[in-house]
Amino acid sequence: MGVRLIVQHHVKDYEQWKPVFDEHAKVRRQHGGTGHRLNRSLDDSNTLVIAVEFETAEGARAFAADP
Repeated sequence: MGVRLIVQHHVKDYEQWKPVFDEHAKVRRQHGGTGHRLNRSLDDSNTLVIAVEFETAEGARAFAADP
């Protein structure tokens, strides 16, 4: 069983942000990322909660520390 890194994030414009997030999938995979769930607030669609799944806690920590 893996671990989840959960981040709450507010973006300026979801439609502009989402393609960049999608392009960043390679970096998540390099750190052992196996998937994610992206949730948007009903009150503000630019407020997000993202749960990224990793194979190990070490991979999640390495991803979080990656600039």
